[in-house]
Amino acid sequence: MSPRGPRHAAAVQRLVALVPARLAHAGGIYQARVQDPIARTDDDEPEPDLAIVRAGDYDSDHPGPGDVVLVVEVADSSFAADRRKVGEYAQVAIPEAWIIDVARRRVLLHRSPDPARGTYADVTTLTEGTLSVAGIEIDVAELFPAHR
Repeated sequence: MSPRGPRHAAAVQRLVALVPARLAHAGGIYQARVQDPIARTDDDEPEPDLAIVRAGDYDSDHPGPGDVVLVVEVADSSFAADRRKVGEYAQVAIPEAWIIDVARRRVLLHRSPDPARGTYADVTTLTEGTLSVAGIEIDVAELFPAHR
């Protein structure tokens, strides 16, 4: 995998600035994990750019698919690989996955996993509007730098 570029890093930092603070105000039911493993299977632990998981003590084990409500992949030069990873998340029924496509300033919102097919039945491309998950809302515009 090639090194993360500045646009990728900046997009992850925007997520870090937005998501944990909003989750804290949403009752503490969920927590954010940034570039940390999730136990997709016994021998596969992907590290999404951000995951929202049920709040808990993960000192002994990484959160598993049943703990994860959202995975987010930031795509700059990694769009094809991130699409493949989203299919792997569908295989274990993670309810929602986003690909933040920084080059095209859009979010591909994946819902309704079909584990047998390794796909999501509902895929929506957003360039504006509001994303809602885990009791929080994020405006798509907040995920991208302001135009200059």
